[in-house]
Amino acid sequence: MNFIVIGGGAAGMSAASKAKRSDPSISVTVLESGKYVSYAECGIPYLIQGIVPDASGLLHYPLTEFTVKRGIDVQTGTKVDAVDRK
Repeated sequence: MNFIVIGGGAAGMSAASKAKRSDPSISVTVLESGKYVSYAECGIPYLIQGIVPDASGLLHYPLTEFTVKRGIDVQTGTKVDAVDRK
């Protein structure tokens, strides 16, 4: 079984992690258009205002937390334009 998540924000990474925990044998892939995953989107206004000094302050976990420790294939810089379920 293949489980594909579009979007690597906090919710997407949570869904990917839950799927992998539920069945470690499945293939889990996350497609993220940006270069970071597991970030707090709600903190972006604080970044813009300068309250959070740089984007790394919005990251919950480093990429290796998902790729190495959890066995999730994360593809950053990957934009999804359409979905063909066939």
